[in-house]
Amino acid sequence: MENIVLFQDGLVLFFGTSFIELEQAALFLLVVTAALFDIKSRRIPNKLVFPGALAAIAYHTMSPYGIGFFGSMGGLAVGLAALLPLYMIRAMGAGDVKLMAMVGAFLGPMSAVGAIMTTFIAGGALAIAAAIRNKSAQRMLNNIRAMMAHALVGAATGTRIYADIRSVSAGKLPYGIAIAVGTTAHILLIKNGHALLS
Repeated sequence: MENIVLFQDGLVLFFGTSFIELEQAALFLLVVTAALFDIKSRRIPNKLVFPGALAAIAYHTMSPYGIGFFGSMGGLAVGLAALLPLYMIRAMGAGDVKLMAMVGAFLGPMSAVGAIMTTFIAGGALAIAAAIRNKSAQRMLNNIRAMMAHALVGAATGTRIYADIRSVSAGKLPYGIAIAVGTTAHILLIKNGHALLS
C-alpha cells in the first residue's frame, strides 16, 4: 500500500500522515494480538511473548536506532519485576508477567515504568467498568478493603498475612487487555510528548 511506508529512518508511516517508531509499531501489534488471545482463551501464549522479547532485544542490539542490548534487557527486567509480586500472590497470571517483560524489552527501563503506570491506570479503569457492568462493585470494594486491612496488619506486625478473597471474587478481567490499552496509551503519549515517563 502506498500510504504506508516501512523502514523510513527507523519509522513507520501510517496513512501518509502519522509516524511511529518501528519497534513501537511492532510492540503495538504484539500487545493487541496478546489481548485477543487473552480474551479468547484466557491465556497469553509463550510462542508470542518469547519471540517478541527476543526480537526486541535483537532489534535494540543491532539497530542504529536501538537502545542497545543492556537497555533492552533492563527494560525486560523492569517489566518482569513490576508484575512478579502480583503473580506471587495469585493476583495475576504468568502470561501477564511475561507480556509485561516483553513490553519492557521493547521500551527500555525508564519507558517501561511509564507503560506500567498507564497499564495500572487502564487496569483499574477496566476493573471498575467490569464491576459496574457485572453489578459486583460492592464485592470489589469489599475485596480492596480486605486486602488493605491485611496489608496494614502485616506491616504493623512484621508478618505476612494473605487475604483469601477467591470465594468472593468480583470477576476476573483478562489483564492482557489492560496491558494492551496501557502500552498503546503510553506509545501515543510518547508520540505527543506527554508520556508519564519515556
